[in-house]
Amino acid sequence: MMRKAWVKIWRLSFFANFMFTLLVFYPIFKILFSTPRFYPAALWLQRHWAAWLMFCAGIRTSPQYAVHTEGTGPYIWCPNHTSALDILEMYAVVPNEFHFVAKKEHAKVPLFGIMFTKTHIPIQRDSMTDSYKAMQRALGDLKRGIDIVLFPEGTMNFEKGKLLKFKNGAFKLACDADIPVLPVYMPDNLDRLPFTYRILYPQGGPGKAHVIVGKPIHPRDYDYDANAISQAVGDFMEAERRKALLH
Repeated sequence: MMRKAWVKIWRLSFFANFMFTLLVFYPIFKILFSTPRFYPAALWLQRHWAAWLMFCAGIRTSPQYAVHTEGTGPYIWCPNHTSALDILEMYAVVPNEFHFVAKKEHAKVPLFGIMFTKTHIPIQRDSMTDSYKAMQRALGDLKRGIDIVLFPEGTMNFEKGKLLKFKNGAFKLACDADIPVLPVYMPDNLDRLPFTYRILYPQGGPGKAHVIVGKPIHPRDYDYDANAISQAVGDFMEAERRKALLH
């Protein structure tokens, strides 16, 4: 009973902290997103905001990189997606300037949506026209040296131990831009902060959140075959999933 009460309080404090700090930072974000020359400062603030939220929640992350990535991009980062923590952690994982490609609903969220209308790239997946425009914008970012973060599953996966079928957008983008993909696997976030909330059996809590970044997957090594690149990313995540089960 005490455990359930503690988890409820922990989750409530996490989201209360998120909303309170968002309200505090919103006027600053409004200024920083008013002109492109302030965008680097906006990213700096987003990184520190994400770090603060995880620190207050007692979530510790220490990314493991197969190769040095700082200043060596651009890359297309492809993480698995099981929790809202995935987004926060990517601010700690990606050392370079980057933009998310995420579902258009984020851009419609009051306050929070300002980030997804200025720098990050909203996408409406059921619209071919909108998806094309989003990918063209991402392609332009890559050509300017800006990394892209795109969850290949397309949405959160609430089933532990399984990956949803990948969408090909990230891998086609890699082929069009001739930019390597970096597979990322986060095995703990579904346990740390599951998106679904159960009143009787609340889940989540502080702890270590591992992040494993694989070696770059170059399109040229796969004859610019998006399906083959998708398979390589899936194989990496599956291998890391099996390793996590052994620990």
